[in-house]
Amino acid sequence: MHRTTLTFAALLALSATACGQSSSAAPAPDPLAGTSLTVTIYPGFIANGKTTVFHLRCAPATGTLHDPAAACHTLATRPQLLAPLAPCVGLPDTGGGAITGKLGKRKVELHFPGGCGAARLKALSGALGLQQGSGFAGG
Repeated sequence: MHRTTLTFAALLALSATACGQSSSAAPAPDPLAGTSLTVTIYPGFIANGKTTVFHLRCAPATGTLHDPAAACHTLATRPQLLAPLAPCVGLPDTGGGAITGKLGKRKVELHFPGGCGAARLKALSGALGLQQGSGFAGG
C-alpha cells in the first residue's frame, strides 16, 4: 500500500510538471537592471585637451563605449572594479577621471584625481574597452 501511494504521488508530480505547473521559482532578476554609468575623462592641463564623456547602460547593453555588452558582462563578473576608493589627493595638471551613476541598484561615485587609483584605472580601462591614449588609463 505504501508503495502504491508513493507511485501515485510521483505520477501526480510528473503530470503537474508536464502541464507547465512547476514548483520552481521565477528566474532571478538581472543584477545589472537599472545600471546607468557615466565615465568622464579629464585631460588635465594639456594643450587642446578636452573632457570626454562616455555613457553605459546594461540590461539591455547600450551606450557610447566601444562595446557596451562586453563592458556590462565584465562589470557583472567583476563588480569590485567599482568599489569605493581610498581618499587621495592627486595632481590636477595630470588629468583624471570619474565614474558616476548606478551599477544595478548600487550607487557608484568614483573619482580619480590625477595619479590616484592608477591600478584600478588600468583595470577599468580594459573592462570598459577604453583605448590606450584616452587619458583614463594614464596613457
